[in-house]
Amino acid sequence: MARIAGRSLWLAIPVGILSVAVVGALVWLAVPMIPVAVAWVGDSLRATAVAADEAADEPSPAEVLAVDGTLDCRDLYPDQLWAELIWHGDVLLSQGTTRPTIAAPELLDALAPTVRLSCSWALGSGGSISSALMSVAADSGPIVEASLAAQGFSCTNDDAGLTCTRSRGSDTESHVLRDGLWLSNVATGWSPDDYSGRLTTFIWP
Repeated sequence: MARIAGRSLWLAIPVGILSVAVVGALVWLAVPMIPVAVAWVGDSLRATAVAADEAADEPSPAEVLAVDGTLDCRDLYPDQLWAELIWHGDVLLSQGTTRPTIAAPELLDALAPTVRLSCSWALGSGGSISSALMSVAADSGPIVEASLAAQGFSCTNDDAGLTCTRSRGSDTESHVLRDGLWLSNVATGWSPDDYSGRLTTFIWP
């Protein structure tokens, strides 16, 4: 076997033996921890599965309101969307039951909805989002559609319900009516991606 100049064989042999001994010692020390590691992985997987099952069993916001339950703003948002909203350090959330400011205020007077929850987000640097979930008569869809269409909204009406949206520059307004509930979203100068769609899917899964 060829030898590399500058390396001493008498030094390499004991170093190699010492390295093997160190590796062996580490393996010997790690063996008792193998059952612990396996148990930890199993517990983590079981905890994740239980959490997923519990989340699936929780009623949706629409189901809560259908039995006259109460919600706060945290209940209204899926986890990922909530995280995106509060990620901004200068955001301020206001919760209440205030009527929303929408493009067709006459609708609020005509239909007299009951505001179950309103969540308004404001950025210190500018931009705001306001969402309100309201109870309204189940047959209000045609009135809302006609009024919003006259204001330039694009509306779709299917088996799920009525959805009307309008975008002007960085401002977006949307309205969703399903099962006697009316969700309005007004975003000015700021909005996470697909804000209205993600909120709608969470409220009516």
